[in-house]
Amino acid sequence: MFKKKITNKTFDYVPRFYDQEKEERELRLGINKKDGDALSNTKNNIRMGLRRKSRGQTSSARKSSAQSNIRLMGIIFVLFLVTYVVLKSDMFFKFADSLLG
Repeated sequence: MFKKKITNKTFDYVPRFYDQEKEERELRLGINKKDGDALSNTKNNIRMGLRRKSRGQTSSARKSSAQSNIRLMGIIFVLFLVTYVVLKSDMFFKFADSLLG
């Protein structure tokens, strides 16, 4: 009788579009929405330089990924080889028979 009606929660979220290229271009050209001091401009320049350098290391990332894949394939090959040798030997079947009785 005096109960409050249950309603869904609502949020006042307005999605915004983020254009990374536009932000980088504005930072490189020194176009800021607020008039910052020289220290903030220096910080932005350092940040953009680090971002550019981190993107440039894709070739080393590819090399390490390729080496990791080759290592993984080698380990899988060795495991298959060991499994094959164990299953082909009579010792495995003798052990299985002793367990089964």
